[in-house]
Amino acid sequence: MFFINQGTGPLVEPTAFEDAEFERRLAGTRALMAEQGLDALICFAPENLYYLTGHDTPGYYWYQACVVTHDHLPVNVIRKLEATNTLGRSWSRMVVEYEDVQDPVAATLWLLQDLGVAGKRIGYESETFFLTPNQYDRLRDGVANAGGTFVGTPALVETMRSVKSEPELAYI
Repeated sequence: MFFINQGTGPLVEPTAFEDAEFERRLAGTRALMAEQGLDALICFAPENLYYLTGHDTPGYYWYQACVVTHDHLPVNVIRKLEATNTLGRSWSRMVVEYEDVQDPVAATLWLLQDLGVAGKRIGYESETFFLTPNQYDRLRDGVANAGGTFVGTPALVETMRSVKSEPELAYI
């Protein structure tokens, strides 16, 4: 039903930052995850998806998520219509696509299972406008049903974003 799709070939256009900048951001996020004992982190805010993967879209009003683990590139869960923004225009280029008639929460829970973290300690952005109460309940219940723990992580990625790197300062 779902699968991880990875972009190949050249990007449509270069990302705003070199790979090393995205790798620095990912390493910093993973360090903060480790401090909190998290095996995975689910981000929903468009600015955090962009920060971690370079995914940018005007379609942020649809469910979108980015799952970060300690041993895999970040994977975005994106509406199929928007998937090309990850596949051809982002750094990680990893996406689980869902059709408009499919349940994006089911896609996210599938991804956690596929990455081997479903029954572990999963952090989620707990202070975001981009996760409905219904989606939260179903994610929490799905993680619990897999034997895992769903942990609110307010401002984890924002902590990384608040201190600008040299490439970010130069871009600004």
